Amino acid sequence: MKLDLLNSSVPRRDTFLKLKPNGRRLLIIAGALVAAAVAFCFTYSEYLNRPTSSFTNDFSALIKAISAYATAHPNEDWVSLKQLEDGGYISHRDLGPFARTDLTINTRAEATRPQQPMSFIRLSNGQAILQLGDGSVQQVRSERIKVEKR
Repeated sequence: MKLDLLNSSVPRRDTFLKLKPNGRRLLIIAGALVAAAVAFCFTYSEYLNRPTSSFTNDFSALIKAISAYATAHPNEDWVSLKQLEDGGYISHRDLGPFARTDLTINTRAEATRPQQPMSFIRLSNGQAILQLGDGSVQQVRSERIKVEKR
């Protein structure tokens, strides 16, 4: 049995050059599509394996911090997230989506007073979003909100 390497059925290098122009174009397009499909699959698998946010909408740490602050400071009706963080009641990581906001919360809210402000966020444009005890939300000018100590 003799091997004939020169006349074997394995395509040689110049096979591509011997294709007709339409065949070459089809081969180039098919190669580009295969490369694009591989790139898409790689990118999509990396997207699916990306790390997700560590925040899970668990506000228990925030509620505990507000409760601890209200116990330690019985004469103060309002507390800002900055005060909670600076006082060591809550860590920056536990603030979650509120980490970069100017949020102030009422520590002495009463269910019998539905029009009492519960919390407010000051916006950079001079406005504030105010949440009342009945669940309604109002947008007011920041200057109208006065946080008073007892």
